[in-house]
Amino acid sequence: MQNKYKLNLMLRYWPDEGLATAAWLRERGISSTLLRHYVLRKWLKRAGPGVYGRPRDTPGWQAALHALRRQEGFPFHIGGLSALEIHLGPRLPIAAATSGASAEAEEGERPLFLYGPAGRRLPAWFICVAGRPVRYVPAGPFASAPDESVRSMTIGSFPIAVSVPERAALEMLRLVPGQVGFAEALEFIGKLAELRPDLMRTLLEGCSSVKVRRLFLYCARESGHGWYERLERGRINLGSGKREIVKGGRLDKEFLLTIPKQEQAGEGQKC
Repeated sequence: MQNKYKLNLMLRYWPDEGLATAAWLRERGISSTLLRHYVLRKWLKRAGPGVYGRPRDTPGWQAALHALRRQEGFPFHIGGLSALEIHLGPRLPIAAATSGASAEAEEGERPLFLYGPAGRRLPAWFICVAGRPVRYVPAGPFASAPDESVRSMTIGSFPIAVSVPERAALEMLRLVPGQVGFAEALEFIGKLAELRPDLMRTLLEGCSSVKVRRLFLYCARESGHGWYERLERGRINLGSGKREIVKGGRLDKEFLLTIPKQEQAGEGQKC
């Protein structure tokens, strides 16, 4: 009876469709022996290695993210292409391999892009229960980005940290062309009609990647957004020398980027 009372007390605060890690449960007095007993009695179910859920729940990746952040203190946020899809909606069809998209994108699978400190690895239980491909990307060039560039959003029924569109755009461009297609990135920038120029300029000035800064300005110029002229581009250090986005492409003379020929052929055409 004592065992069931302890479980009932814990379940009172269990989020709908939520998950709990074994480590988090142990901190609350639920031993490994008790966990085995609860699973045997079907009061809990084992959702993955070292993670548990309620028998009738079907937790998704949102629940896994919530547990990762709240129970393990993993300082991540959803960023890049995944954040833009949350803000703007997914792009269909997915960019083809000729634009530099990954093999997963060719097959229609969408990785979930998570950004966080360098030197960290996602735990095995998270990879197992996420239910979709996951890519963990060290924050790198965006380590000094202001706090306002990430905000909490309710996804499913869970509060999850997500890059705002201004930061997400730069995070996405960092992965062009290896994990994100050039044409797809250009299309997403074309949808960002309401970026905040002051925040965008701050992020560009703080970004340590010359390639990302130039590529963003190229995409913004091609998209013809009204905020492009308000970025005060003279304050943004674009470095020196050429940057190659794709091999065998054509050189954009303003930003010294080697870009795909099919995009360069339409120079001046709005996306």
